[in-house]
Amino acid sequence: MIVAPFVGAIQLLIGFLAMSSAYLIYYDPSSLMIGTILSISPENVALFALLFSIIGFFSAVSGSLIIYEWVFS
Repeated sequence: MIVAPFVGAIQLLIGFLAMSSAYLIYYDPSSLMIGTILSISPENVALFALLFSIIGFFSAVSGSLIIYEWVFS
């Protein structure tokens, strides 16, 4: 039970990083050029953004639930 908050916090961090990277891939600001660096073709940008968003959402929810269960158990 000591490890639970650390695992939850790491999952939350991974989730938020995945969702923010999905945003950066989809909108691709010219100052960062994330799509160019990762060599993502314009046809696949929406697919990558969707995948990162879904993975990030479920990771953040899972991390939140782990912390919630640790706090209230």
